[in-house]
Amino acid sequence: MSLRKHSHPYSNKLTSEDVTAAQVQIDLWIMETTYGVELITNPHMVLEALSVSLEQGVHINVQLAASNISDDYSRRSIRYRSGDLLFVAKKNNGQRDVVHVYSP
Repeated sequence: MSLRKHSHPYSNKLTSEDVTAAQVQIDLWIMETTYGVELITNPHMVLEALSVSLEQGVHINVQLAASNISDDYSRRSIRYRSGDLLFVAKKNNGQRDVVHVYSP
């Protein structure tokens, strides 16, 4: 099987070492909440998560805050409560940190 190059002007510059510019993963449990309905009908949450991922150069996991979630992440000045929708960054060193609280 042979692969053909696309006619895109930058296609000759692509290599196997290219990296993902933005990455967002959404926790399955969100789909069973009112946020899930919003996610299906309104793309703003995903676009905001992609924007944070791109700006900070990290993988973003979108998840619901639980009462014990603050023990799992490093301390920041971001405040959140149980039930809030969090953007959690996973950095290259494996550290996970809440970087944003989504508000519709």
